[in-house]
Amino acid sequence: MKSILSKIILALFLVTFSIGFTSAQKAEFGKNLTDDQKALLAQQKEKNAEMKKAFKATLTADQLAIVENAKLSAKEKRDALKATLTADQKAMLQSNLAAKKVERQAFMTTLTDAQKANIKKMARKIGREGIKARMSKAKAKA
Repeated sequence: MKSILSKIILALFLVTFSIGFTSAQKAEFGKNLTDDQKALLAQQKEKNAEMKKAFKATLTADQLAIVENAKLSAKEKRDALKATLTADQKAMLQSNLAAKKVERQAFMTTLTDAQKANIKKMARKIGREGIKARMSKAKAKA
């Protein structure tokens, strides 16, 4: 149960706080998509925003204070919030995660092999840039 909850919380924060694409990468990604694929992504983005808004509406004042606390790291926020979630909130997160998985699978079925390869290439590049950023941040602290 803890691992499922951890995955749900992690997914929530990743979706909420991870905007790993730069504008150039978004443009590169977007120009290789068909109009139908772009419309599907826009629809999914809107649904995700609605799910996030609905979940945030269920948070208590104490839970919102945790999420908005700038002094806490993302891990500390996740752990503190996880400890305060109600059963209904956990169920909502799990439901949202399942819906996002279905949406992602639906989008992936529309991609050509070339588009899939391009996405993998961009993901690797983002991963390398993320590692470089973490290393430079660690050097700055030292």
